[in-house]
Amino acid sequence: MKPVLVLAGTARVVVSIARCLHRHGIEVDIAQAAASPDTIISRAIRKVHRLPDFGRAEEFRGALQPLIEQYGYDTLIPTTDESLIAIAPCYDSICTSLYPGSPRPEIVNSVLDKRLTLTAAREIGIDVPNEYQFRDLAELDASRDALRFPLLAKPASKVEEINFALHYYHSFSELRDAFLNDPSFGCKYLLQEYCRGFGVGVELLIWDGKVHTVFQHKRLKELPSTGGVSILAEAQLPDSKLVDASARLLRSLAWQGVAMVEFRYDPATSRAALMEVNGRYWGSLPLSVNAGVEFPYYEWQLAHGVWPGPIAPYAPGFRTLWRVGDLMRFSSLISRWRAGQETFRTLGHEAWRLVADFCSATPDALWQWRDRAPAVAEFRHRILKRVFRPGVITKLLPGVVVRDIEAYRYYGPRLGFLYTYVELLHAFGLRNRNVKSLLPGSTTFLFLCSGNIVRSPMAAYLFKQQMEDRFEIRVESAGLLAIPGRPADPTAALAAREFGISLDDHRSRPLTGVMVDKSDVIFVMDHLNEAVLMDRFPQAARKTFLLGECSKAAAPRRSAVIVDPYGCGLAEIRRCYGEIRDCVETLSEWVRSSMDQEVAPGSVSG
Repeated sequence: MKPVLVLAGTARVVVSIARCLHRHGIEVDIAQAAASPDTIISRAIRKVHRLPDFGRAEEFRGALQPLIEQYGYDTLIPTTDESLIAIAPCYDSICTSLYPGSPRPEIVNSVLDKRLTLTAAREIGIDVPNEYQFRDLAELDASRDALRFPLLAKPASKVEEINFALHYYHSFSELRDAFLNDPSFGCKYLLQEYCRGFGVGVELLIWDGKVHTVFQHKRLKELPSTGGVSILAEAQLPDSKLVDASARLLRSLAWQGVAMVEFRYDPATSRAALMEVNGRYWGSLPLSVNAGVEFPYYEWQLAHGVWPGPIAPYAPGFRTLWRVGDLMRFSSLISRWRAGQETFRTLGHEAWRLVADFCSATPDALWQWRDRAPAVAEFRHRILKRVFRPGVITKLLPGVVVRDIEAYRYYGPRLGFLYTYVELLHAFGLRNRNVKSLLPGSTTFLFLCSGNIVRSPMAAYLFKQQMEDRFEIRVESAGLLAIPGRPADPTAALAAREFGISLDDHRSRPLTGVMVDKSDVIFVMDHLNEAVLMDRFPQAARKTFLLGECSKAAAPRRSAVIVDPYGCGLAEIRRCYGEIRDCVETLSEWVRSSMDQEVAPGSVSG
């Protein structure tokens, strides 16, 4: 028997194929892209070749064909969308010497381009999610009232946007920002309604229009948790309706070979909506192979003119767990919790599930005692290298702890201790003072932040706007760590215009002792600003307040901090400016009331 060449992608898929074929005495070599950071190794893999990146068509083709001739491969197995696209230009030439592992390029394109897939499904009566595609911002704005969130953005064609990660949009403003940041967004991406429920995959091996093998699985855990790659999968008895719909769709596309048709099933409504078709081996392949359904071997037999015998039934309820993926999933949940998208209770529940599943007897998607190298290499590459990369551990810590660490790192122990001291004073209410008590007679107001390019200029301009009819009021802004003459952050300037403020002429100014002495009231944005100010100008402590203390919202004391949104994108700066506006409006009311009370007694006595 001649060897098989696998165009490598995900380790658990490649190794599963290799082990399956190796059990039947078939030698397997793999070809990885030269830029791939790790090498897939396994006892079931004879040789590893390095080829030019799949996206460099001419170089890839020039290296692949001599490789096929040199080693005499008679079967090629692409395992990723990238590899399917890469072999398209040389498909006709390689077909003369081997089985290419996929249908013709125009048929493959019908599953890589979701628009074609969904159109074909709709024409034969398969339920598909509502979808939208807007060419530009004007079309999006015109359809604002018709959209129902959340929406999921997917590449309209994997050929054009092969590396785009799925993204969820929960509001119109968030989606509109995506169009503002990328004017071609609407042409490149397809927006789909979010379908509730869980993922169901129907895997088929179809040959000459006949369905040879069927397997169905349910996704119990996914990465990300909102829907994506299978982490914990469970075998199910094939649902006749889903199998029929999948077979009809693949036949309508003239498909030949393996494919997974993915649905989203909602138990509450019994709706099964088509998500996509994967026209190559899928991430949960270890589940079907471990359950005894050997898709790679059956396809190899059919490609060599042998119709495989009857397939033994598999056991429903059989599971496979990708443990490395489960660790990555929990890490992503921590990030969601830090961003306020998950509750601590949910995080605790998921931590318990992680431990319970990890220690269970569920077979792993990659680990085998007889062939440990693939799982060890994956753990080292996906977990250890990432964990010990600079800055990664801090991403898993609560924000307040990270800010403390950064303060000690960048400002030294003395200022770091002062920062912690200020935080404790606020936490225990020992610096809980009344801003209004300092307002009578105050006419000079100073707003401070770190760089004077995002928060403090916005606060100063808003306050000037509110008090423009009170000529005796003087307003300034400065930065505790500012570089002189820097313009406002461009994203901040864009957000400011939405609030009716222009920061185009603003230039940053470092804080000076003269500014501190001339100011009647000083407003800082966060505890670190306050600590730096107290360290440099101790005399300012009595007249310094957090701007967030002017908020009318009844919230925990920590909410008085207005976090620096620099570098966090338009949506975060817009949120920050909303907080600043609310606080400045309240401060303006207090100042006007204080000034009016000063005038009132004199007018009455007169």
